[in-house]
Amino acid sequence: MKSEFDETAYQLVWDIDHFKELDLDWNEDILFQKYDGYVSWKYRKTETFTHPTPLIYEGTLDIVRHIDYSYPDNMWTIMSERMLKTLLSVGDFPHRAIPVAITDTTVHPRDWYDEAGNLRSDKCLSNYAAVQLTTYLDIFDYEKSKYNVDEDNRQEVTSVDEYVFKVPPEGLPPLFKIPERLTSIFISSEARRTLKEAKITGTRYISLKGYEGEEEIGRTHHFFLLESAI
Repeated sequence: MKSEFDETAYQLVWDIDHFKELDLDWNEDILFQKYDGYVSWKYRKTETFTHPTPLIYEGTLDIVRHIDYSYPDNMWTIMSERMLKTLLSVGDFPHRAIPVAITDTTVHPRDWYDEAGNLRSDKCLSNYAAVQLTTYLDIFDYEKSKYNVDEDNRQEVTSVDEYVFKVPPEGLPPLFKIPERLTSIFISSEARRTLKEAKITGTRYISLKGYEGEEEIGRTHHFFLLESAI
C-alpha cells in the first residue's frame, strides 16, 4: 500500500445548522429508547450484539423526515434507507443495517402502537437503519499523521490533528473506520461526491488535510473541526 496525502477521504459528522435555522431549543434530532441490556459501546464494536428490532428512537417527525443523517443522542450512525442505498451504489462495505423506527415525540408512547402492539405507520418513520461497520481498516499512517498518544500507554492514540491514510491499491470503501479512533466514521471522496449529488441531507465532512474552524456538536462536548468549504 502507498501513502497518499490528498483528499482521498473525509470524516463524516452531522450537520446541525438546522437547530439554529429552526430556532430549536434542543440539541439532538432523535432520542434513543433504551432497552434492557443496552450498552452503547457494544454497537461500536464489530461483533453482533443483542438488541430489539426495530431499534426505537423518537423525534419531531415533521423535522426528521427531511433529514437523511439525523443526529442521535447516543451518536450511533443512523441514516435513511436512501442514504444507505446511495453509499452502496458507490461500492460495498462490511456492515450490518439494523432497522430503526423513529416515533413521534409529540404524542404519548402508548399511542405509538396499535391494539395488536405494532408500531402505527402514522406515528413513526420506518425507513431508517443503524449502520454498524463490522471491520476496521488498518491504514493509519503513524509516520505521516499528526496525533497525540496517552502518556501511560504510548500505543494508544488519544487525538488526531491530521490524518494520513495508507490507501490500498483497490482504493477505500465508501464508509469505514479505523481502530485508532473507534467513534469516528470516515467516508471516501467518491462516496462524499455521490451523496452531495444525490442531495443527501444532514451530513458534514471534515477534511483530513488540516482542520480549519471549530464547532461543538450537541451536548456531548465532542469538538469537530469542520471543513471550511463544504
